[in-house]
Amino acid sequence: MACTVAVRGLAHYWSGSYSPLRAHQFYSAIWFPAHKSGKWNFALALEKEAVSTIALTEQRQGEAVARQRLANAAFMTGDYNLATVESNRSKELYAVLPPSKATRALQAYEEIELAKLEADGGEIDQASKHLVEARNHLPQIVNYFIALHFYQVSAKVQHLKGSKEAKQTALRSAVVASEWGLASSRNERERSIWAREAGQAYRDLAEVYWQSNDVEKALEVWEWYRGAALRKRPSLSLAREVAGTRLKSSDVDFASLESGPRLPPMEGILRGPSALRQNTVLSYMQLPTGLAVWVFDDRGITAKWIAVAPPEMSRLARHFRARRFYR
Repeated sequence: MACTVAVRGLAHYWSGSYSPLRAHQFYSAIWFPAHKSGKWNFALALEKEAVSTIALTEQRQGEAVARQRLANAAFMTGDYNLATVESNRSKELYAVLPPSKATRALQAYEEIELAKLEADGGEIDQASKHLVEARNHLPQIVNYFIALHFYQVSAKVQHLKGSKEAKQTALRSAVVASEWGLASSRNERERSIWAREAGQAYRDLAEVYWQSNDVEKALEVWEWYRGAALRKRPSLSLAREVAGTRLKSSDVDFASLESGPRLPPMEGILRGPSALRQNTVLSYMQLPTGLAVWVFDDRGITAKWIAVAPPEMSRLARHFRARRFYR
């Protein structure tokens, strides 16, 4: 729907005389789904147009962002010369902008995105360099999502390096940053956005515990995430106050995240023996290669791994849904 509106907007733009900023906004609206779906050649073409239009305006910060996006798309299509040129232009623009939290946040985010792209391509050293650049901006940024994204990509790089302990530490940091984000959510819409943004961090950490044969800890982390919407409001209010204090103090924020923070107390997340005496709970977590399944009650926890590819899992789910519908 958004793409359709943007295409119509471009047609209207080119048929008249309007600010180039409008064209940039339309190109960016089409670029976003192309970027998310990995259609990099299309994203490259769109971002070239976006850069050419915003360069005609006085929006230097917007141009810096656009040029870095163009660099990312060029990198993914194999045009490394263009990627280098546009990345350098982006950095030159950032360098002359007045320092601000917004500017530092954008710079950090773009470095993290570059690190992710490098890691996806197996370029561990380059990915690590971009993370170092991003890390230089983090203490001045009050934004849980950027911290979350940073530690998720850090975990991916540590995984590629084969460092299990460092990967787990990075994921714990990602989860703690996510908890700050949850605590600062003001309504159900924000909590829904949080669930989409943060879910992978909890899933990845639960998978790490599962692979280390700590199936109970894996279940605790997974159920802690799944039960976020049901956590007691008094606890949430207290957590919001703590988060607010931390987010006002950068040295507490990232110093604690860097040191490998402890996870939030999760006692009682699996309920007490009395609550499970007449109930048996089935929980599962879908991963790229299969399902982690737990069955638990007052007698303990039984865990089982079921190897099944996501396409097969989707097929079985559709089949099950169809049988229930037509019964």
